[in-house]
Formats: sequence, structure tokens, C-alpha cells
Amino acid sequence: MDMAKQKIIYELIQKDLHQLENSESEFSHKIKEIQEVEDIDSFKDPIFNIQIHYYQQLLSIISNIVIKIGSPNNSISYAQVIENLILEGYLSFDAQLTPYREKDNIMPIDLSGFLGVDIIRKEGCCRHFASIHNAIFHKLHLFNDIFFCYKWNTNELFKPPIHKDPKFFTADHASNLIEYNGQYYIHDSYNQQYFYFINCFTAIQAIQYEPKDIQRFLYYVPVIDKLFNNKSYREILKQMKRFEESSLKPHMDSSELNDIINKTNDRFYNSTKLLHDFREEALPYMKKIISP
Repeated sequence: MDMAKQKIIYELIQKDLHQLENSESEFSHKIKEIQEVEDIDSFKDPIFNIQIHYYQQLLSIISNIVIKIGSPNNSISYAQVIENLILEGYLSFDAQLTPYREKDNIMPIDLSGFLGVDIIRKEGCCRHFASIHNAIFHKLHLFNDIFFCYKWNTNELFKPPIHKDPKFFTADHASNLIEYNGQYYIHDSYNQQYFYFINCFTAIQAIQYEPKDIQRFLYYVPVIDKLFNNKSYREILKQMKRFEESSLKPHMDSSELNDIINKTNDRFYNSTKLLHDFREEALPYMKKIISP
């Protein structure tokens, strides 16, 4: 993305939600401008279109292995299989993955929605993990949404004053919103963690690992959600209401979550033949994606 677009993005995400309500037409107009440029660039680039064609075919192959290894109709189990496939290099063309972190705090925007291709090219940060995770779930015809958030650990000095300041923070992290037994959970495949809501903005780590005195929180950032998905102000409010309702419903306890994760991991790491056959089928598409 060029600097002009970056500037528009940066200016928009500085506005709080109330300002956005009053400037809905301005916001929509800016987003439309960016989308039109992205669409034109994409259609003009035949190589890009070929890559996306092979990427969609690859996603179908990936969704098949997720179903074969994961527990039937279990979004958490499927999410765990996807996490393992990414981190173990099965979704990268040379069977290696180099996770990287952003060097600045402004999230580059790619409105084409195909950030998962970078995973195939063997590198990526949280938003690339979240993008391919989201794309696979859509192939499975299961609910999934990219959850844009600000992350904070209890051992850090700074805590976002979400309830003191009406302005919302620029997201510095992306995870995935999944649904299990009618309840929302957040799967952070980049950091291998699961979360549940404790209010309409905040989610807390579902399983407490060592050291016990450190807890991770994720803060929902509605402005970024609006930016990526061009949601209306009313849609954002409805989403926040759903998160609030989720926080009031019973969640599974950590032992049940651990049981799903452990059983899925056992099946994954004992599926040597399935994973080998998957790689053999997927590799030609991966090579076409990186060298169309």
C-alpha cells in the first residue's frame, strides 16, 4: 500500500466511534476509494488472479485434512488442526515457517483479503495467520471472523484505559472469532492461545499457563473492524452487544478446552500418513502460488 493510502488509514483509525457515527458518509467514501484502487490493481494483474485461483483450490485441500483430523463439527478442534498445520510448516511451500512481528504500530491494510498467501510463501505475522484461518473456516462453511484487537499482559506497565477514554486503540493484533456450542471464543493461533469474553470489549485467556501471575487480555477494536469490513455503526453496536451477551453465558472450563486440544493434537501428530499425502497433494498448488 502506498503512503497516501497509509495516511488515510492512519487518520481514520484515530477517530473514536462517536466521531465515526457523525462522519459515516466520509468514512464510506474513503473506504470506497481504497477498495476501487485495490480492485482495479487486482484485475489488471493476471498473475495475481492466477495466484488467487490456485489459493482457492489449495484451501479446499486444506479443509479436507482439517475435517479428517479434527473432531466432527467441532470448531475448536478444527481451529487446533489449522494452528498445527501453520506452525508445523505444512501450509508453507518448503515446509518451514518464519513468523515475524511488525516493526511499527500501524497495521498495513490489504483489502484484497488474501493475506494467507504469505503463509504459503513461508512467512507471516498474526494477521496472515488469522486470514488463512478465516479462509479455511469459510471453506468448511463454519462461522469465523477475524478479531482485531489490542493485546495486553498483566506483567506490562501500560494498560489500555478502555473504560476511561472514549477513543479506541489502533489494533496491534489479529486473532479469530469462532463459535462452539453456541458460544463465542477467540483463537489466537499466532500465540497458541484461546480466550473468552468478560465484557463487550475484553477477552481473557481461557487457559492459565506458567507463570501463573501473568494473564493476557485482548481488547476488541471496533474502528479497525469497521475499516477492514466496512461495517456500519449499527452493525458494530450489534456485534458489541453479542460480545456482551457472550460474556454473561457459561463458558467451558479450562479442563474441557484442554481435553479438546490434547485429543486433537494426539490425532494430528499420529496422522503421519494423512499429513504426508496432504503435502503431496498440496505442494503443486503451493509452488504455483509462489511461482505462477
